[in-house]
Amino acid sequence: PGKANVHIRSGAFGLVLIVITDLFASWEKTALRDWGQFLWLILGLSGIAAYGRWQRKQHSDEVQFEEPPLKDIHALELYRDGRMAMD
Repeated sequence: PGKANVHIRSGAFGLVLIVITDLFASWEKTALRDWGQFLWLILGLSGIAAYGRWQRKQHSDEVQFEEPPLKDIHALELYRDGRMAMD
């Protein structure tokens, strides 16, 4: 339930992605011919990169687990046939 239209949604998303990619490619082609457009493109991409770096710094905390790992965990040392190493 609720996932019946997954194929339709993924197809629609693919179409939108192709259209957006085409629009940005044409904008990039225009920017390579015109210095003003090129500067806007570089400014926009630099802003996106700076935002991404800022987000990464904000969320780069070390993962905290709910409880510390146990010190007394030992390997079972099982072989592929199921016999223990001590046998």
